[in-house]
Amino acid sequence: MKIINLHVQNVKKIKVADITPTAALVEITGKNGSGKSSVLDSILYALAGTRSIATEPVRQGTRKATIRLDL
Repeated sequence: MKIINLHVQNVKKIKVADITPTAALVEITGKNGSGKSSVLDSILYALAGTRSIATEPVRQGTRKATIRLDL
């Protein structure tokens, strides 16, 4: 299985992220609290479905979150 594109909006720490991998390995880097785990959690939510979603997955101050994962 290969990720073609990941689009995330208002999930945990992420306002908007659009990731299209161009190589076999993608590094997710950044400072503490920048949203690295939120990206990985978004992939988990998309693959595992509603049973894997945390109690507060929607970013604070927003009402709706979206995740689109193209494989």
